[in-house]
Amino acid sequence: MNKIRLRRFLVKDLLVHDGVCVITGGEARHISKVLRMVQGDHLIILDGKGARFLAEISSISHQGVKVEIKKPLPVPPPSPVD
Repeated sequence: MNKIRLRRFLVKDLLVHDGVCVITGGEARHISKVLRMVQGDHLIILDGKGARFLAEISSISHQGVKVEIKKPLPVPPPSPVD
């Protein structure tokens, strides 16, 4: 079975309100202009503190990329490489 690898994005100071957050700045530009992701695409949000979330793009505008947090993801095991 092929495993689809979702794009991961670091969102410092992640603020989630009612299951929704807005990604701004360089990450938003990268999502919309470089990767050309669109509404309905899924991605992984990292908060920089160890938490990871599966999210879905609900809209893209000049203000940023609005995503709906679908579920928290388990923390990956530590790397066996020092």
